[in-house]
Amino acid sequence: MERGNGGARSAIEEIKKLYHLPITSIVTLDDFIERLEASPAYK
Repeated sequence: MERGNGGARSAIEEIKKLYHLPITSIVTLDDFIERLEASPAYK
């Protein structure tokens, strides 16, 4: 996990605090693995 300045918070927590923005993943690890497994290069 990436750390923000000072290393006390994650980079995502730093962005949330600094800009007051919600952070949402657009791809999950499960999505990524599913895509890899469906790839011809994986088989």
